[in-house]
Amino acid sequence: MAEPDGDGYRITGTKVFSLKTRFVDLGLCAARTTPGTGKYQGISLFLVDMNAPGVTVHVIPSVNDEQFHHVELDAVAVSGDDLIGARDQGWPLLNQALAIERTGLDYHLKAEHWLDAALEALVDRAPGDPHEAHLERIGRWDGALLADHALAWEVITGIADDRVDEVAAAVAKYHSSELAQSVAAWAADIPSPRQRADRTRAAAILDSALREAPGLTLSAGTSEVMLQIIAAAFDSIGQEKR
Repeated sequence: MAEPDGDGYRITGTKVFSLKTRFVDLGLCAARTTPGTGKYQGISLFLVDMNAPGVTVHVIPSVNDEQFHHVELDAVAVSGDDLIGARDQGWPLLNQALAIERTGLDYHLKAEHWLDAALEALVDRAPGDPHEAHLERIGRWDGALLADHALAWEVITGIADDRVDEVAAAVAKYHSSELAQSVAAWAADIPSPRQRADRTRAAAILDSALREAPGLTLSAGTSEVMLQIIAAAFDSIGQEKR
């Protein structure tokens, strides 16, 4: 909630599951400036100094190598110049900003990296250790990665041309995060007991992947939210045709 305070505002609220917060000096904050409006109305965007009084950042303990953060804002003062765009018109701007975060490229690269590690582990297995049973699954993962790359590239090239397609971004984010999560779950069983005991490079990568994978469908918008965006777009198209 952002309450007027002189020429500025004071923001109070909580954000959880925020990544890389410890690296930033400025945060982009969506806060409600007009209560009693619709779910997506009355929201404004602000730049917040992450070192300002009232800002507290805690690490959320987890098994991940990269930790999520819990951010608390307690009556943090921001000036009128920190307001991005018009008051109460932050939701459309936020969707455009989130589309840039939802290209799917980062998740695509994770899935590709983890599949490469699984192949490395298979090649490094002891002689006579069968791996043919995995060949069909590897081929399917490779095909899914090609489709994933095409989805991410469509979003990225659109942004480069100043076209922000929120639905395409939702499709790319959903597909890439679900794919990366599935690759990590499958690849976790690939390293042999010897490779795990020796902490080979591939085994270490896939161990980290399994711990990171559950959070992929949370950050940058949950899979459920992505499906809602996609479904709403198809519903809108259907209503126009009717």
